[in-house]
Amino acid sequence: IQHFLSMGHRIHVLTYDSQTDAIDVKLYTARIADDSPVTYYYYLYSSSRKSYGRTVQTFEKYARPYRWNLMDHLVLEDTDKSFTTGTRCRRLQFGLIPPKLADSEAEKLYIEKFKNFLDYLGKLREKDEVNSELGVQIITNEDKPVSDSAKVTRKIRKGTIEEMKSLIIKLQKRKKDMYEWVEVAIDPVFEVSRNYRIVLHWLIASTGKVENLLQQLQRRCTQFGLEMTTFPETSISRNLLINPFITPEFFCVRKPDHNKTIVTWLLDEDFVYDGIHMTNPSYLKTIENSHEFKFEVKRWCKEIHSVPARQYVYRTGAVFIRLIMDEQGWLILVVILNLRLNKKLRETAVDKLVSLRSFMKSVIQKSE
Repeated sequence: IQHFLSMGHRIHVLTYDSQTDAIDVKLYTARIADDSPVTYYYYLYSSSRKSYGRTVQTFEKYARPYRWNLMDHLVLEDTDKSFTTGTRCRRLQFGLIPPKLADSEAEKLYIEKFKNFLDYLGKLREKDEVNSELGVQIITNEDKPVSDSAKVTRKIRKGTIEEMKSLIIKLQKRKKDMYEWVEVAIDPVFEVSRNYRIVLHWLIASTGKVENLLQQLQRRCTQFGLEMTTFPETSISRNLLINPFITPEFFCVRKPDHNKTIVTWLLDEDFVYDGIHMTNPSYLKTIENSHEFKFEVKRWCKEIHSVPARQYVYRTGAVFIRLIMDEQGWLILVVILNLRLNKKLRETAVDKLVSLRSFMKSVIQKSE
């Protein structure tokens, strides 16, 4: 018995031998003289900037090798259902952005609300795990100075789902129902002054059941006095150009010692710390004279390493600011808009972007 699977320029031949009960898989690739990646530059119109922005996408003839064996185990009810970075799956991202906390009493009340939400999440797990602790560390403003807290965050959170706590939630109501489940990944550290991430991943789950689970989580958050805000993929992605139809806005500061000034302005303007996010260098192709920035280069291929970047989110969730610093102390400030919000919330970003551009213009002029 033979079956053929065609994937672009690749053809898989699957042969089943009934005598040995074995399956033989062969891969054939097209003979192409030039299979080097193609870099395509183009301009996109931004409604927020009222102008066009330069962006780039890279097209490869063959996709990178994928761990299909791991995917098979996930689909076939493997005991280890945790997703790793790079696993192709459906994903929704949310954040619990803290409100303004006037004093220690307001802080304690906010922590109690979060603990109630954690307890609810714990009860959604499989029966043999319900009684175990989720192991989320809670840090208050009194526990650690700001500088120490930032070090803890940087060590634990680097923008990949491996550093997050994983909860497996079964969506089967009856034994006869089809096997369906969702992984809920949550930050391992909760800080009262930092955004808290919640990510839903799934492979084999119907849209209706995932939507029901999401509505339950949102209702519980409202009941506990928390607000779960939907986030775009770009806000956590290493690739800032992951969406080919949206280009972020970049501001370049080509002088050191401006980081503290910018961070202070962001916090004064109601932005909240969102942790450390690894960022790959693909965006540099869209910046003029990007060769002036100095980043660590891989020895074996002379490509630039992904770098850790601090990120901040506006309290409404409408705007993300990522601060990328090179080895000279120069800064690249990236503006990421949250287009997943409703029109009313998106409009909260308009005035903030105007003041941000004015502020960055003054900073850049001082650095020239």
